[in-house]
Amino acid sequence: MKRFKIAEAHYRHVILAEPLHGDAGFRLADLLATTNSNYVRLKAGELAGGKRAKKAESAYRSALQHRGDYVDGWMALGKLLLHNNNLDDAEVVFRRVTTNLDPKHSAAQYFLGKTMERKGVSAEAAKAFRLAIELDSSNTLARTALNLLLSSE
Repeated sequence: MKRFKIAEAHYRHVILAEPLHGDAGFRLADLLATTNSNYVRLKAGELAGGKRAKKAESAYRSALQHRGDYVDGWMALGKLLLHNNNLDDAEVVFRRVTTNLDPKHSAAQYFLGKTMERKGVSAEAAKAFRLAIELDSSNTLARTALNLLLSSE
């Protein structure tokens, strides 16, 4: 926990000194988005909820103001929003990636599909999963999600 606090303080210091330093903003957001400073959990991609999630969301949005074309930053924000059941905002983020930033981003299509599935819009979810597979035939997550979606109808 001590290293987590030190890292957080470091990133905040860099951001104060150089507000346009986008990488520090994204790294702070990534740090805040994890549920635990334990490296194993970080590698597993566990995401925070509650106050930490709000802080992480704020840090992502702040960093994206300086680097609005940073697809990985938008993807991380979208995943955090989806994880915390903020489905309308997650949809906006994933649509931004798939429409404006990188229309050939298979993972963004997959996460758009997962968002639409959770919103109960099966036709839109299936469309996104199909496009994810079309863009990357090795996207097994999208293929599995589409099969599960179709088998449940």
